[in-house]
Amino acid sequence: MVEATESLDLTPLTAFVERWWRVAWSSSTDAAGHRAMPATAERLQRGEHVPTRSWSELRSQLGA
Repeated sequence: MVEATESLDLTPLTAFVERWWRVAWSSSTDAAGHRAMPATAERLQRGEHVPTRSWSELRSQLGA
Protein backbone atom coordinates (compact mmCIF):
# COMPACT_ATOMS: atom_id res chain seq x y z
CA MET A 1 0.00 0.00 0.00
CA VAL A 2 2.80 2.40 0.83
CA GLU A 3 4.41 1.95 -2.57
CA ALA A 4 1.08 2.41 -4.36
CA THR A 5 0.28 5.48 -2.26
CA GLU A 6 3.66 7.09 -2.87
CA SER A 7 3.82 6.35 -6.60
CA LEU A 8 0.09 6.67 -7.30
CA ASP A 9 0.46 3.42 -9.26
CA LEU A 10 -1.86 0.55 -8.37
CA THR A 11 0.17 -2.06 -10.28
CA PRO A 12 1.96 -3.43 -7.16
CA LEU A 13 -1.32 -3.59 -5.27
CA THR A 14 -3.04 -5.37 -8.15
CA ALA A 15 -0.19 -7.91 -8.33
CA PHE A 16 -0.48 -8.56 -4.60
CA VAL A 17 -4.25 -9.09 -4.81
CA GLU A 18 -3.79 -11.50 -7.75
CA ARG A 19 -1.27 -13.58 -5.76
CA TRP A 20 -3.49 -13.51 -2.69
CA TRP A 21 -6.53 -14.58 -4.73
CA ARG A 22 -4.71 -17.65 -6.10
CA VAL A 23 -3.74 -18.72 -2.58
CA ALA A 24 -7.24 -18.09 -1.23
CA TRP A 25 -8.85 -20.01 -4.10
CA SER A 26 -6.41 -22.90 -3.79
CA SER A 27 -6.85 -23.22 -0.05
CA SER A 28 -10.65 -23.04 -0.23
CA THR A 29 -11.17 -25.48 -3.11
CA ASP A 30 -8.68 -28.15 -2.02
CA ALA A 31 -7.56 -27.50 1.54
CA ALA A 32 -5.72 -30.83 1.91
CA GLY A 33 -3.91 -30.38 -1.39
CA HIS A 34 -3.02 -26.81 -0.48
CA ARG A 35 -1.55 -27.93 2.87
CA ALA A 36 0.44 -30.67 1.09
CA MET A 37 1.92 -28.26 -1.46
CA PRO A 38 5.09 -27.28 0.50
CA ALA A 39 5.99 -30.93 1.14
CA THR A 40 5.42 -31.76 -2.53
CA ALA A 41 7.62 -28.85 -3.59
CA GLU A 42 10.39 -30.06 -1.26
CA ARG A 43 10.17 -33.56 -2.75
CA LEU A 44 10.45 -32.14 -6.26
CA GLN A 45 13.45 -30.02 -5.26
CA ARG A 46 15.16 -33.12 -3.86
CA GLY A 47 14.65 -34.78 -7.24
CA GLU A 48 12.09 -37.31 -6.05
CA HIS A 49 9.46 -38.58 -8.45
CA VAL A 50 6.13 -36.91 -7.74
CA PRO A 51 3.08 -37.79 -9.85
CA THR A 52 2.01 -34.74 -11.81
CA ARG A 53 -0.53 -33.80 -14.47
CA SER A 54 -0.01 -31.63 -17.51
CA TRP A 55 -1.57 -28.18 -17.58
CA SER A 56 -3.92 -29.20 -20.39
CA GLU A 57 -5.03 -32.27 -18.42
CA LEU A 58 -5.69 -30.18 -15.31
CA ARG A 59 -7.59 -27.53 -17.27
CA SER A 60 -9.75 -30.24 -18.82
CA GLN A 61 -10.47 -31.71 -15.39
CA LEU A 62 -11.44 -28.26 -14.07
CA GLY A 63 -13.70 -27.67 -17.06
CA ALA A 64 -11.70 -24.72 -18.35
